[in-house]
Amino acid sequence: MILLSVTGSLYLFKDEINHTVFTFRNVVSDPGTLSLAPSVLAAKATEAVPDSFVTSFVDPATRTSGDSGKRLVYISPYTGAELDTLRTDREPMWILKKIHSLELFGTFAITGIYLWWPRAQSGGVVTLRGSPGRRIWWRDLHAVTVPSLPS
Repeated sequence: MILLSVTGSLYLFKDEINHTVFTFRNVVSDPGTLSLAPSVLAAKATEAVPDSFVTSFVDPATRTSGDSGKRLVYISPYTGAELDTLRTDREPMWILKKIHSLELFGTFAITGIYLWWPRAQSGGVVTLRGSPGRRIWWRDLHAVTVPSLPS
């Protein structure tokens, strides 16, 4: 339960963490010039990871895939300089999300059953209460959704 609480809390602050801890690759000062064309940024990303091809372009990273696996390549949109390159499964927020979902530990979900178990309440067992953005809505969303099990 503590692990889920900590990882869920950290994931809520994903943007803040990325803009402080990983500012060297996520935040680039605007020098007042036009940014490079996406095709140029894609070419720079494939130069950074030889024998790869671009699979998607997501600000601030370009995703590539190739012989070396799937990678995130962070390129400055103004200079084309490579800021960072890492495997997608080594990206800290991806790892945090996988730990929180218990995917790295198996599909046994005792903690989910514990959170879901009704305690003298009428809503939130099979229906969502509140509106998106409210804490009770997120709690119910975690409680009433059923993950698809592998076949």
